Amino acid sequence: MKKIMITLITAMALSLIISSCGTKYDDNVVLLPVENDPTVSIKIWFKVGSQNDPQGKEGLANLTAAMISDGATKNNSYEQILEKLFPLAAGYGCNTSVEMTVYSGRTHIDNMEEYYPLFVDGFLNPAFEETDFNRLKDEALNYLKTNLKYSSDEELGKAVLYNDIFEGTPYGHITTGTITGLESITLDDVKNFYNEYYTSNNYVLGVGGGYDEKLVDDLIADLNKLPDTNPQRISKPDYREIDGYEVTIVEKNAPATAISIGFPINLLRGTKDFYALAIANSWLGEHRNSSSHLYQVIREARGLNYGDYSYIENFPQGGRRQMPPTNVARKQQIFEIWIRPVPNETKHFALESCNTRIAITS
Repeated sequence: MKKIMITLITAMALSLIISSCGTKYDDNVVLLPVENDPTVSIKIWFKVGSQNDPQGKEGLANLTAAMISDGATKNNSYEQILEKLFPLAAGYGCNTSVEMTVYSGRTHIDNMEEYYPLFVDGFLNPAFEETDFNRLKDEALNYLKTNLKYSSDEELGKAVLYNDIFEGTPYGHITTGTITGLESITLDDVKNFYNEYYTSNNYVLGVGGGYDEKLVDDLIADLNKLPDTNPQRISKPDYREIDGYEVTIVEKNAPATAISIGFPINLLRGTKDFYALAIANSWLGEHRNSSSHLYQVIREARGLNYGDYSYIENFPQGGRRQMPPTNVARKQQIFEIWIRPVPNETKHFALESCNTRIAITS
């Protein structure tokens, strides 16, 4: 029997992949020079993500990253950072996924002299102030308690699906974490997590655009100021086998039902059959592809909802994205189908229309 999981909800690889071979830099430096480009983009991939959250502290990786990108440094308050970045029309930020945290920034080359000290200060000298900690922790809790629970059944269905498929593994919670996990995190937990994983042996640097060699040398020199330690690596998750069809129903008093369906697959980019499956998936339900089969059958022919898509790779924040995100690589993928909310009276018909482990929110 086909082993799959379905989730229904009732509603209401670094981007720079050009090899740095042939340069004086090590393999952890990836360069994409673009002649005459007036901007410079910098990405620093720290090899840490939500899979590194300690048990009972789910959300620690994401909260630590937020403290680096959206908090004070030892040299500037958060308000001062924003004031200094504003006239540069620039910024920096962190994106945390299951296995990756990417610290990135972009600016015009004319502003690099003012921008660079602010950019490196963020990851080198975070202040970890109590006020920032409380603000960012409250934001994460509010997302879980309010936004996810009440405002986005589509995202809630995906979260239930992912958590069920990878239950008991380091993948077994969404990046934001859990309510109990976040509530248990202390400021000391954040400081210790930063010291353990933000090290000079745990990054890949990517630089693109109209940069000069001195910028790359300066970045490497500053990154090498981080602690000289080697964090423990986490292996591919050993998820349990799905026995037949499994259904999770999340009951809500809402006028519509969102459905998420999925099961683990072992294909990754670079494997023999990946591109063949990518072509097949493009026909079935590629993201935002209005000519794909699922979209045509469920939305166009039957007018049941806004859109229906399928995926062979993790696609976070898909509700607001047009194209696949970068910097979310992982060792274990799942195949999944999103049926965006349909009227309750047609939820069974919509599921039968796509006929494909299951979590239902109804």
